[in-house]
Amino acid sequence: MRTNNPFFSVVVPVYNVDKFIRECLSSIQNQTFSDFEVILVDDGSTDESGEICDEYACGDSRFKVIHRANGGPVSARQAAINVATGNYVVPVDSDDMISEVYLETFRRAAENSPSVIICGYTVCSGELRKNVPVELSAGLYCRTDIEKKIFGRLFEDCHGKSIPVTLWAKAFERKLFQKEHTYLGTSIRVGEDMAVVIPCIYRADSLCVINECLYFYNINPQSIMNESKPYDWNQLRMRVNHYRERINLNEYDFYEQFCRSVTHSLFNCASSQFYSHLSYCETKKNIGRHLKEYDEILKKCRFAVFSKGNVAKTVLRLRLYFSMKKYSEHRLRR
Repeated sequence: MRTNNPFFSVVVPVYNVDKFIRECLSSIQNQTFSDFEVILVDDGSTDESGEICDEYACGDSRFKVIHRANGGPVSARQAAINVATGNYVVPVDSDDMISEVYLETFRRAAENSPSVIICGYTVCSGELRKNVPVELSAGLYCRTDIEKKIFGRLFEDCHGKSIPVTLWAKAFERKLFQKEHTYLGTSIRVGEDMAVVIPCIYRADSLCVINECLYFYNINPQSIMNESKPYDWNQLRMRVNHYRERINLNEYDFYEQFCRSVTHSLFNCASSQFYSHLSYCETKKNIGRHLKEYDEILKKCRFAVFSKGNVAKTVLRLRLYFSMKKYSEHRLRR
């Protein structure tokens, strides 16, 4: 029986991923660093995902399973965090995989006790592989370094660049992660990653960047972000309110960055409305009604002249609905 807390708590929300979950859990089980626990939250799966989780828990005492009614990814992670005991929380999506040296590399990075650890990742789509390294120099960033070198793109700089905002490919000091995740509304289902990552980095005492691409992100056409349906306007509204509550936007140039980030999300949300069954004219009216709420943000938003963000802002401010529609069609073909 373990007498000390594990170093890592690997948190995996699970929902209807029986085609992927075995590869995910095996990649965790086969780590070269073994001092970890895995908390699997079966979020009301209707396929065999829950049974597969139980299978791993029966064969490996480090695996624990929580079965519950479906409540979404935020509440699933919160259920896991409530029982996590590791020094660091390591979020992993249930349709992804990690390198066998993932936790070993993170353990070495944790020697100086950084609040957050970030590594690169590999995008996997069928046989295609694309490495996406972190666009920051490898090494340890103290608080002063974070303010000087990372805060300039905490949300998004004028060229549209930002810190990596996914929960995966990261490890978080447990107390910091618990605190920030607790503030997040459980009804947020789109963009919940960045709503936790940004406040965590904002409050981090130090941060470590790893060069290697050790996380394997699998493009799953069934995931929420790949569904071809209109985004819920209220999802964006909740995230905007969350940032206003958790970040002092009057510091540094955060308000300008915030406006850019909201503009990008707003463009995606507006364009997605053309996936609805409403007529073109009805969709335009619906978009226009919601855009009024963000006119002040669009007015104050500043991007580099030839950036994609500037195009998005122009389309929104001038209400170029046909351009939004064409973008939604292009997105479907990707």
